[in-house]
Amino acid sequence: MKLTSINCPNCNGQLKEENGKFICMSCGGAFAIDYDEADVEHERLQTEAERERIRIEREKELMATKIRLEEEAQIRRAERTRKAATGGILKLFLIPICIMLVMSIGSLIFFTVIGKRVSKRATNWMTNSTKGTVATTATKPTDRVITPELILNDKSFIENAIASGVSCAKAKHSKIINDFDLKTELNLDMVPQASLVEEPELVNAYFIESDNRYFVMVFELTFGYNQDIDRTKTMYFACYLSGISRNSEGKIITDYNVQMDYGTGMDLSYAAYDDKDQLYREVVLGKNGICDDLTADLVNA
Repeated sequence: MKLTSINCPNCNGQLKEENGKFICMSCGGAFAIDYDEADVEHERLQTEAERERIRIEREKELMATKIRLEEEAQIRRAERTRKAATGGILKLFLIPICIMLVMSIGSLIFFTVIGKRVSKRATNWMTNSTKGTVATTATKPTDRVITPELILNDKSFIENAIASGVSCAKAKHSKIINDFDLKTELNLDMVPQASLVEEPELVNAYFIESDNRYFVMVFELTFGYNQDIDRTKTMYFACYLSGISRNSEGKIITDYNVQMDYGTGMDLSYAAYDDKDQLYREVVLGKNGICDDLTADLVNA
């Protein structure tokens, strides 16, 4: 911006800006302000940059709100599922308890009405039945001890267990995942989608003796993205077999019904952990038993 004159060229008086011109306070002379093209372009660029900044900030706020709402919806769905499962379990327990209570009251009335003689005969019958039960129980074979060495030496069990774990991992992660975090990170217009691109790889294995026997497997999962995003995401997924025992031939047996645990550190979108140490703390150590690490023999051999 060029100023024609700072002081009045006629009388050297003070100038005052009015309606885009400079007016001399002494003699009344008027002088024009000469704006060049650079001033106009600078003002236009500043205005466009401000509009773009406001648009980006608004889009970030909308995305953050959408992510929060989706997370809250996932938490509500998980809570409804948990309540439904809890209600079903309570019903399963309450029905037998009610039946037992009714039978107990009926038995009490029966013994009171019939008298001491019938009560004595019933007592003798129950005593004999109890003896028979004790004898039958005594003839059952005792539970056989299971050691990590026995598990490692049973190749058939190991192969079937790992195959079951791989199938569980693939089935659990077969759906396409919308990664809203990556969209925000890269400031993308579309939400990138992730899917499993490699076979689940066993990276850790544990045998845990607690109130039950568990064979825990930890798999590494590799996810790839669409929209030409040249990166992958590594996550960790844990599943386990329970009820490990031995048959009469000494072979390790289970029902191969693979199960999994949900922890607070799990990414609900991916149904897996990005921090393997936190997975170990929540899933493995969370079973509160004697833990034998079989990784060196099964994975690193």
